[in-house]
Amino acid sequence: MNRAASSLRSMRRIAAAAGLSAAALCAFTPAAPSAALPATGEVALPTAPPATGEVAPGGYVRAAPICDAVLVYHEPKGERLAVEIGRIACGSVSSIADGLGLQRIAPVTIVVARETGGFRRLHGGRLPVWGEAFADMERGLIGIDASRVIASPHPLRTVVLHELSHVLFEQRVGGARSPAWLVEGLAMRQSGEWTLEDEWNLARSVWSKELPFIGDLDRSFPRPTGKAEMAYRVSHAAVDFLLAGRPEAIVTLTAFLRDTGDFDRAFLLTFGETHGEFASRFQIRLEDRYGRAGAVLDASPYWLSLAGLFLLVYALKRYRTARKVAEWERGDDAPPHP
Repeated sequence: MNRAASSLRSMRRIAAAAGLSAAALCAFTPAAPSAALPATGEVALPTAPPATGEVAPGGYVRAAPICDAVLVYHEPKGERLAVEIGRIACGSVSSIADGLGLQRIAPVTIVVARETGGFRRLHGGRLPVWGEAFADMERGLIGIDASRVIASPHPLRTVVLHELSHVLFEQRVGGARSPAWLVEGLAMRQSGEWTLEDEWNLARSVWSKELPFIGDLDRSFPRPTGKAEMAYRVSHAAVDFLLAGRPEAIVTLTAFLRDTGDFDRAFLLTFGETHGEFASRFQIRLEDRYGRAGAVLDASPYWLSLAGLFLLVYALKRYRTARKVAEWERGDDAPPHP
Protein backbone atom coordinates (compact mmCIF):
# COMPACT_ATOMS: atom_id res chain seq x y z
CA MET A 1 0.00 0.00 0.00
CA ASN A 2 1.36 3.46 -0.83
CA ARG A 3 2.12 6.06 1.81
CA ALA A 4 -0.82 8.25 0.86
CA ALA A 5 -3.18 5.39 1.60
CA SER A 6 -1.67 4.40 4.92
CA SER A 7 -0.73 7.78 6.38
CA LEU A 8 -4.10 9.37 5.63
CA ARG A 9 -5.92 6.51 7.41
CA SER A 10 -7.48 5.58 4.12
CA MET A 11 -11.13 6.10 3.41
CA ARG A 12 -12.04 6.80 6.99
CA ARG A 13 -11.08 10.33 6.08
CA ILE A 14 -12.12 10.50 2.45
CA ALA A 15 -15.02 12.92 2.82
CA ALA A 16 -12.83 15.74 4.06
CA ALA A 17 -9.81 14.77 1.98
CA ALA A 18 -11.97 14.83 -1.13
CA GLY A 19 -13.35 18.24 -0.20
CA LEU A 20 -16.84 16.99 0.66
CA SER A 21 -18.79 18.75 3.39
CA ALA A 22 -18.88 17.34 6.90
CA ALA A 23 -22.64 17.80 7.08
CA ALA A 24 -23.11 15.46 4.11
CA LEU A 25 -20.18 13.24 4.99
CA CYS A 26 -20.16 10.37 2.58
CA ALA A 27 -23.43 11.15 0.76
CA PHE A 28 -22.27 10.25 -2.69
CA THR A 29 -24.82 10.56 -5.47
CA PRO A 30 -23.09 12.80 -8.06
CA ALA A 31 -26.21 14.87 -8.88
CA ALA A 32 -27.44 15.27 -5.32
CA PRO A 33 -24.90 15.46 -2.45
CA SER A 34 -27.55 14.85 0.18
CA ALA A 35 -28.90 11.74 -1.52
CA ALA A 36 -27.91 8.14 -0.90
CA LEU A 37 -25.70 5.87 -2.96
CA PRO A 38 -25.69 6.02 -6.77
CA ALA A 39 -28.90 4.63 -8.23
CA THR A 40 -27.46 1.68 -10.12
CA GLY A 41 -28.78 -1.85 -10.15
CA GLU A 42 -25.36 -3.13 -9.20
CA VAL A 43 -25.30 -1.56 -5.77
CA ALA A 44 -28.94 -1.05 -4.78
CA LEU A 45 -29.96 -2.99 -1.68
CA PRO A 46 -33.58 -3.82 -0.89
CA THR A 47 -35.51 -1.87 1.72
CA ALA A 48 -36.58 -5.16 3.29
CA PRO A 49 -33.40 -7.25 3.69
CA PRO A 50 -33.48 -10.70 2.13
CA ALA A 51 -33.20 -13.73 4.33
CA THR A 52 -29.75 -14.88 5.36
CA GLY A 53 -27.92 -16.36 2.40
CA GLU A 54 -30.26 -14.91 -0.20
CA VAL A 55 -28.78 -12.71 -2.91
CA ALA A 56 -29.70 -9.02 -2.99
CA PRO A 57 -29.45 -6.85 -6.12
CA GLY A 58 -25.85 -6.47 -7.20
CA GLY A 59 -24.91 -9.94 -6.07
CA TYR A 60 -24.50 -9.10 -2.39
CA VAL A 61 -25.41 -11.81 0.09
CA ARG A 62 -26.77 -11.11 3.53
CA ALA A 63 -24.54 -12.62 6.20
CA ALA A 64 -25.95 -14.47 9.18
CA PRO A 65 -27.14 -11.82 11.66
CA ILE A 66 -25.19 -11.39 14.88
CA CYS A 67 -27.28 -8.61 16.40
CA ASP A 68 -30.39 -6.62 15.48
CA ALA A 69 -28.49 -3.33 15.17
CA VAL A 70 -26.21 -4.39 12.32
CA LEU A 71 -26.90 -5.94 8.90
CA VAL A 72 -23.91 -7.11 6.86
CA TYR A 73 -23.89 -7.82 3.12
CA HIS A 74 -20.98 -9.38 1.27
CA GLU A 75 -20.12 -10.63 -2.17
CA PRO A 76 -19.90 -14.40 -2.74
CA LYS A 77 -16.83 -15.97 -1.11
CA GLY A 78 -16.46 -13.00 1.19
CA GLU A 79 -18.30 -14.39 4.18
CA ARG A 80 -15.40 -14.81 6.60
CA LEU A 81 -14.43 -11.16 6.63
CA ALA A 82 -18.08 -10.07 6.65
CA VAL A 83 -18.78 -12.17 9.73
CA GLU A 84 -15.74 -10.73 11.52
CA ILE A 85 -16.82 -7.19 10.64
CA GLY A 86 -20.30 -8.00 11.94
CA ARG A 87 -18.85 -9.28 15.21
CA ILE A 88 -16.76 -6.15 15.67
CA ALA A 89 -19.68 -3.87 14.87
CA CYS A 90 -22.15 -5.72 17.08
CA GLY A 91 -19.65 -5.81 19.94
CA SER A 92 -19.06 -2.06 19.76
CA VAL A 93 -22.27 -0.45 18.56
CA SER A 94 -23.82 -0.14 22.03
CA SER A 95 -20.74 1.40 23.65
CA ILE A 96 -20.32 3.93 20.84
CA ALA A 97 -24.01 4.82 21.04
CA ASP A 98 -23.80 5.16 24.83
CA GLY A 99 -20.83 7.47 24.48
CA LEU A 100 -22.95 9.75 22.30
CA GLY A 101 -26.11 9.50 24.39
CA LEU A 102 -27.98 7.58 21.68
CA GLN A 103 -30.57 5.32 23.28
CA ARG A 104 -32.38 3.87 20.27
CA ILE A 105 -30.15 2.59 17.48
CA ALA A 106 -31.56 2.40 13.98
CA PRO A 107 -30.13 -0.58 12.08
CA VAL A 108 -26.76 0.04 10.44
CA THR A 109 -26.05 -1.63 7.11
CA ILE A 110 -22.49 -2.64 6.23
CA VAL A 111 -21.65 -3.63 2.66
CA VAL A 112 -18.33 -5.45 2.14
CA ALA A 113 -17.04 -5.24 -1.43
CA ARG A 114 -14.57 -7.97 -2.33
CA GLU A 115 -12.53 -5.87 -4.74
CA THR A 116 -11.79 -2.20 -5.27
CA GLY A 117 -13.89 -2.13 -8.44
CA GLY A 118 -16.99 -3.13 -6.51
CA PHE A 119 -16.12 -0.67 -3.79
CA ARG A 120 -15.88 2.14 -6.32
CA ARG A 121 -19.34 1.25 -7.61
CA LEU A 122 -20.63 1.59 -4.05
CA HIS A 123 -19.46 5.15 -3.69
CA GLY A 124 -20.01 6.14 -7.31
CA GLY A 125 -16.37 6.95 -8.09
CA ARG A 126 -16.52 10.18 -6.11
CA LEU A 127 -13.71 9.27 -3.72
CA PRO A 128 -9.93 8.70 -3.84
CA VAL A 129 -8.75 5.38 -5.24
CA TRP A 130 -6.71 4.56 -2.13
CA GLY A 131 -9.66 4.34 0.25
CA GLU A 132 -10.65 1.48 2.53
CA ALA A 133 -14.11 2.42 3.85
CA PHE A 134 -16.78 5.11 3.91
CA ALA A 135 -19.91 5.99 5.84
CA ASP A 136 -23.13 7.25 4.26
CA MET A 137 -24.37 8.94 7.40
CA GLU A 138 -27.84 9.74 6.15
CA ARG A 139 -28.67 6.17 5.13
CA GLY A 140 -26.85 4.54 8.01
CA LEU A 141 -24.71 2.62 5.56
CA ILE A 142 -21.02 1.71 5.70
CA GLY A 143 -19.02 0.47 2.71
CA ILE A 144 -15.76 -1.46 3.11
CA ASP A 145 -13.17 -2.51 0.52
CA ALA A 146 -12.12 -6.01 1.65
CA SER A 147 -9.02 -6.15 -0.54
CA ARG A 148 -7.58 -2.95 0.95
CA VAL A 149 -8.62 -3.59 4.54
CA ILE A 150 -6.86 -6.95 4.56
CA ALA A 151 -3.63 -5.45 3.22
CA SER A 152 -3.84 -2.34 5.40
CA PRO A 153 -1.62 -1.74 8.44
CA HIS A 154 -4.64 -0.27 10.20
CA PRO A 155 -6.58 -2.60 12.52
CA LEU A 156 -9.90 -3.72 11.12
CA ARG A 157 -11.54 -2.81 14.42
CA THR A 158 -10.38 0.80 14.08
CA VAL A 159 -11.86 1.07 10.59
CA VAL A 160 -15.23 -0.33 11.65
CA LEU A 161 -15.50 1.73 14.85
CA HIS A 162 -14.59 4.97 13.07
CA GLU A 163 -17.38 4.51 10.54
CA LEU A 164 -19.86 3.42 13.21
CA SER A 165 -19.13 6.62 15.10
CA HIS A 166 -20.07 8.67 12.02
CA VAL A 167 -23.36 6.83 11.47
CA LEU A 168 -24.42 6.84 15.13
CA PHE A 169 -23.47 10.50 15.55
CA GLU A 170 -25.81 11.31 12.68
CA GLN A 171 -28.60 9.35 14.35
CA ARG A 172 -28.00 11.15 17.64
CA VAL A 173 -28.09 14.71 16.26
CA GLY A 174 -30.86 14.05 13.75
CA GLY A 175 -28.95 15.42 10.81
CA ALA A 176 -28.04 18.75 12.41
CA ARG A 177 -24.95 20.34 10.91
CA SER A 178 -21.72 19.89 12.83
CA PRO A 179 -18.19 21.11 12.03
CA ALA A 180 -15.84 18.70 10.32
CA TRP A 181 -13.25 18.85 13.11
CA LEU A 182 -15.78 17.65 15.70
CA VAL A 183 -17.20 14.83 13.55
CA GLU A 184 -13.80 13.46 12.56
CA GLY A 185 -12.04 14.09 15.87
CA LEU A 186 -14.82 12.33 17.74
CA ALA A 187 -14.69 9.33 15.39
CA MET A 188 -10.94 9.08 15.93
CA ARG A 189 -11.41 9.26 19.69
CA GLN A 190 -14.14 6.62 19.74
CA SER A 191 -12.13 4.24 17.55
CA GLY A 192 -8.91 4.66 19.54
CA GLU A 193 -7.26 6.04 16.43
CA TRP A 194 -4.14 7.76 17.79
CA THR A 195 -0.52 6.65 17.72
CA LEU A 196 2.90 7.81 18.83
CA GLU A 197 3.52 8.85 15.24
CA ASP A 198 0.45 11.08 15.33
CA GLU A 199 1.67 12.70 18.55
CA TRP A 200 5.09 13.29 17.05
CA ASN A 201 3.75 14.77 13.83
CA LEU A 202 1.32 16.99 15.70
CA ALA A 203 4.19 18.41 17.75
CA ARG A 204 6.27 19.03 14.64
CA SER A 205 3.35 20.73 12.89
CA VAL A 206 2.91 23.11 15.82
CA TRP A 207 6.62 23.85 15.93
CA SER A 208 6.77 24.53 12.19
CA LYS A 209 3.60 26.68 12.43
CA GLU A 210 1.88 24.62 9.72
CA LEU A 211 -1.03 23.40 11.82
CA PRO A 212 -4.49 24.54 10.63
CA PHE A 213 -6.76 26.59 12.88
CA ILE A 214 -9.79 24.50 13.85
CA GLY A 215 -12.03 27.49 13.22
CA ASP A 216 -11.19 26.99 9.54
CA LEU A 217 -12.08 23.27 9.62
CA ASP A 218 -15.81 23.75 9.59
CA ARG A 219 -17.27 22.27 6.42
CA SER A 220 -14.33 20.54 4.75
CA PHE A 221 -10.68 19.64 5.18
CA PRO A 222 -7.81 20.58 2.85
CA ARG A 223 -7.56 18.38 -0.21
CA PRO A 224 -3.76 17.71 -0.34
CA THR A 225 -2.71 14.64 1.62
CA GLY A 226 -0.23 16.33 3.94
CA LYS A 227 -2.59 19.14 4.91
CA ALA A 228 -5.46 16.71 5.38
CA GLU A 229 -3.32 14.62 7.73
CA MET A 230 -2.63 17.69 9.84
CA ALA A 231 -6.33 18.54 9.87
CA TYR A 232 -7.22 15.12 11.27
CA ARG A 233 -4.54 15.28 13.92
CA VAL A 234 -5.57 18.70 15.13
CA SER A 235 -9.24 17.61 15.12
CA HIS A 236 -8.47 14.66 17.38
CA ALA A 237 -6.43 16.89 19.67
CA ALA A 238 -9.24 19.46 19.78
CA VAL A 239 -11.87 16.89 20.76
CA ASP A 240 -9.56 15.45 23.42
CA PHE A 241 -8.98 18.93 24.84
CA LEU A 242 -12.68 19.77 24.67
CA LEU A 243 -13.72 16.63 26.56
CA ALA A 244 -10.76 16.40 28.97
CA GLY A 245 -12.12 15.53 32.40
CA ARG A 246 -15.71 15.69 31.14
CA PRO A 247 -16.30 12.98 28.51
CA GLU A 248 -20.01 13.06 29.28
CA ALA A 249 -20.19 16.60 27.84
CA ILE A 250 -20.52 15.13 24.35
CA VAL A 251 -23.89 13.69 25.42
CA THR A 252 -25.04 17.15 26.48
CA LEU A 253 -23.71 18.78 23.32
CA THR A 254 -25.38 16.29 20.99
CA ALA A 255 -28.67 16.61 22.89
CA PHE A 256 -28.67 20.40 22.53
CA LEU A 257 -27.63 20.05 18.90
CA ARG A 258 -30.48 17.63 18.20
CA ASP A 259 -33.02 19.84 19.95
CA THR A 260 -31.92 23.22 18.60
CA GLY A 261 -30.41 22.30 15.24
CA ASP A 262 -27.87 25.08 15.89
CA PHE A 263 -24.30 24.00 16.62
CA ASP A 264 -23.10 27.41 17.84
CA ARG A 265 -25.95 27.66 20.33
CA ALA A 266 -25.56 24.05 21.45
CA PHE A 267 -21.83 24.58 21.99
CA LEU A 268 -22.39 27.72 24.07
CA LEU A 269 -25.06 26.05 26.20
CA THR A 270 -22.81 23.06 26.83
CA PHE A 271 -19.42 24.63 27.44
CA GLY A 272 -20.19 28.21 28.42
CA GLU A 273 -18.07 29.68 25.63
CA THR A 274 -18.49 30.20 21.92
CA HIS A 275 -17.03 27.90 19.31
CA GLY A 276 -14.64 30.69 18.30
CA GLU A 277 -13.49 31.30 21.86
CA PHE A 278 -12.73 27.61 22.30
CA ALA A 279 -10.81 27.51 19.01
CA SER A 280 -8.58 30.39 20.15
CA ARG A 281 -8.03 28.88 23.59
CA PHE A 282 -7.19 25.51 22.06
CA GLN A 283 -4.67 27.11 19.69
CA ILE A 284 -2.90 28.73 22.64
CA ARG A 285 -2.92 25.40 24.46
CA LEU A 286 -1.29 23.63 21.51
CA GLU A 287 1.43 26.22 21.18
CA ASP A 288 2.08 26.14 24.90
CA ARG A 289 2.27 22.36 25.05
CA TYR A 290 4.20 21.61 21.87
CA GLY A 291 5.77 24.84 20.67
CA ARG A 292 8.78 24.96 22.97
CA ALA A 293 9.20 21.17 22.87
CA GLY A 294 9.35 21.27 19.07
CA ALA A 295 12.83 22.73 18.98
CA VAL A 296 14.09 19.96 21.26
CA LEU A 297 12.30 17.21 19.38
CA ASP A 298 13.76 18.48 16.13
CA ALA A 299 17.32 18.07 17.36
CA SER A 300 19.32 15.41 15.51
CA PRO A 301 19.70 12.87 18.38
CA TYR A 302 15.96 12.80 18.96
CA TRP A 303 15.31 12.64 15.26
CA LEU A 304 17.54 9.61 14.85
CA SER A 305 16.15 7.73 17.82
CA LEU A 306 12.53 8.40 16.89
CA ALA A 307 13.20 7.60 13.25
CA GLY A 308 14.54 4.23 14.36
CA LEU A 309 11.47 3.67 16.50
CA PHE A 310 9.13 4.48 13.60
CA LEU A 311 11.04 2.09 11.34
CA LEU A 312 10.59 -0.66 13.94
CA VAL A 313 6.85 0.07 14.22
CA TYR A 314 6.53 0.06 10.43
CA ALA A 315 8.32 -3.30 10.20
CA LEU A 316 5.96 -4.77 12.80
CA LYS A 317 2.95 -3.47 10.88
CA ARG A 318 4.21 -5.00 7.65
CA TYR A 319 4.78 -8.33 9.44
CA ARG A 320 1.25 -8.33 10.81
CA THR A 321 -0.14 -7.42 7.40
CA ALA A 322 1.74 -10.31 5.81
CA ARG A 323 0.27 -12.67 8.40
CA LYS A 324 -3.26 -11.41 7.72
CA VAL A 325 -2.87 -11.85 3.98
CA ALA A 326 -1.39 -15.34 4.43
CA GLU A 327 -4.29 -16.32 6.67
CA TRP A 328 -6.82 -15.22 4.08
CA GLU A 329 -4.93 -16.93 1.28
CA ARG A 330 -5.25 -20.21 3.17
CA GLY A 331 -9.02 -19.79 3.05
CA ASP A 332 -11.27 -20.50 0.11
CA ASP A 333 -12.78 -17.02 0.15
CA ALA A 334 -9.62 -14.93 0.33
CA PRO A 335 -10.27 -11.51 -1.20
CA PRO A 336 -7.67 -10.34 -3.68
CA HIS A 337 -5.19 -7.83 -2.33
CA PRO A 338 -3.18 -5.10 -4.07
